[in-house]
Amino acid sequence: MLFLNAVNVQKDDSKLSKVIKFIVSSLIYIAATVVLIPCIVLNLIISLMPGLIFYYINKDMFSQKDIENSQGQPVNKVEISNDKEYNERVEKRS
Repeated sequence: MLFLNAVNVQKDDSKLSKVIKFIVSSLIYIAATVVLIPCIVLNLIISLMPGLIFYYINKDMFSQKDIENSQGQPVNKVEISNDKEYNERVEKRS
């Protein structure tokens, strides 16, 4: 604001002075924009980093569909139609 007050247009300024002050104030605004936009973008990127790190560390957890055992491998479900078949399978496993 200090620089903008220095180039503030007065009533008794000549046309050339007004034009020069307008150009200088425009350059001040452009310089401020050139500095502030990268700062804002970097601030957003830096604030999103923890979330991206968490996402990529736990990527497998978010993409798996059916986890039922402790190794994290999908389990093939077996359906048994009657008690006889169930008893046979239990005896084979024992």
